[in-house]
Amino acid sequence: TLGMDGAQGELTRARGNLTVDVMGFFQVAGGFAVEKLDSVVTLADLPGTPDKNEAKDPVTVEQLRIGASGVEAFAGVNGGQANALGLNLSDVDFAIVLSTEKLSSTATTPARSWTSVQANVGDAAFVGVEGLTVAADGVTVSVNRAAYDTSVIDFRTGATVLNVATGPASELAMKLDGRRGELLQVSGHMDIDAFGFVQVEGDFALEKASQVQTITLAGGSTTEATVLTLGGHQLNAFAGVGGGKEDAIGLELGGVDFALALYSDAADELRSWTAFQARATSANFVGVDGLQAQGTDILLEINRAGKDSDAVIDFALTDPADEASPRRTALTVATGPSSTMELTLDGADGEVTRAAGQLNLDVFG
Repeated sequence: TLGMDGAQGELTRARGNLTVDVMGFFQVAGGFAVEKLDSVVTLADLPGTPDKNEAKDPVTVEQLRIGASGVEAFAGVNGGQANALGLNLSDVDFAIVLSTEKLSSTATTPARSWTSVQANVGDAAFVGVEGLTVAADGVTVSVNRAAYDTSVIDFRTGATVLNVATGPASELAMKLDGRRGELLQVSGHMDIDAFGFVQVEGDFALEKASQVQTITLAGGSTTEATVLTLGGHQLNAFAGVGGGKEDAIGLELGGVDFALALYSDAADELRSWTAFQARATSANFVGVDGLQAQGTDILLEINRAGKDSDAVIDFALTDPADEASPRRTALTVATGPSSTMELTLDGADGEVTRAAGQLNLDVFG
């Protein structure tokens, strides 16, 4: 019985379950789906073209959709054996959408193309090096690549609605927010143990968006810049010997939240700025009888400009007496799948590297 929906236009589709082994180095198994069909998408309105609304007119495209669900994957050597060395991924769902604009035969401009990716990774772990543990869970990946005119597809509700087939009976809804411009984002929960000397555990988020932002520098001048951010939430860290054991010797940090922002001037590649803030609820030196070093309510701040003659970015309130007033430069950094941290550095302080908090120190009485 033929049951294909003619409303989908020309269609080529394959779905099923797949197991692949490439030379013993890359192995993958799980449900998959590949589709080629015509579709209609809505673009996000570009902030740089105020006289034109790119979201007004839908765009007809030819799409290649690739999806997978419940995937188990390994990349490395000796996969599936006790002496495996490489990266293990499990419970992976992903959707890749490759869209190419369909033009009339009389068109004089080149066809635009867009790439959009969403992935959810249940667990990821590096295996095979004794003493080195790198594990992550709840990882999400979002990629929205722009066409040559910097436009991106907007997958918000009310714009482009698209569910990508990821297996014989499964699909993944695309939810990328086109208002953020070209986007690369990875977030999740990570646990690292490097040979018992350094241990870090907590949420993280890495994000790069191409949307140009207006930043205000100390002194009041403004410029346009793009930003790469890295954040962490409720991290617990240890550096020393015997981490996690009763005889551990080293520095313990608890309840760490941090936000790092790397700015690059949109018009001058030689101009850049770095802003960093971190909070820790506790810091303790452990393992030496008679030596006590305990810190609480710790704050770390760094605000720097890449060029010696440049002013730093000003994140202070426009009205210091009004906590509800907007900030001169507003930035909220993702620090995990569902957590954020706002930068509050005051540009009037100039370049700063600072640590502050409460300290209790006892050196052998």
